Amino acid sequence: MECGSTPTDGCYINGNTTFNLDTYNLPNGVVFNKSDIFLDCNEATLSGSGSGNGISLSGFDNLEIKNCNIENYATGIQLNYNADNNQIFSNRIRNTTTGIGILRADYNQIYDNDFEDNSKNVYLYTDSGYSLYNSIYSNNFNGGDYGIITGSWDYWYAAYNAIKD
Repeated sequence: MECGSTPTDGCYINGNTTFNLDTYNLPNGVVFNKSDIFLDCNEATLSGSGSGNGISLSGFDNLEIKNCNIENYATGIQLNYNADNNQIFSNRIRNTTTGIGILRADYNQIYDNDFEDNSKNVYLYTDSGYSLYNSIYSNNFNGGDYGIITGSWDYWYAAYNAIKD
């Protein structure tokens, strides 16, 4: 089912999408299903049940994710396998195990986000291969165990991030 302006649990984002301002209980989150589109949450809150992903993208490129409040997922935003050249900005991600997870995805920009009380705020990792040339800058990390953690020898850039206890 396509998300539209009022997302339903597990819906797909197939085109440029702006959510209505509200709080949505979405244990299975939302899933990108196309390249070259954007999601503007319009300050809406996506709330999970402590497992799964709030927003998932796998193999889609040139996406924009902005103005989302994401809470109570295992991973707030998950980029998988060739999800390249994406921009994730102006989001608030809180109370997740991993705020943003990047698995074998390259050339992504993560900036101007607020991370609160996540165990791992940004996690670049790999099963085999690399996550290359990802830029992480101008974010605020408040609480949690790790600001930025990498599980492999990735080429990545991080600057101007504020990390607070």
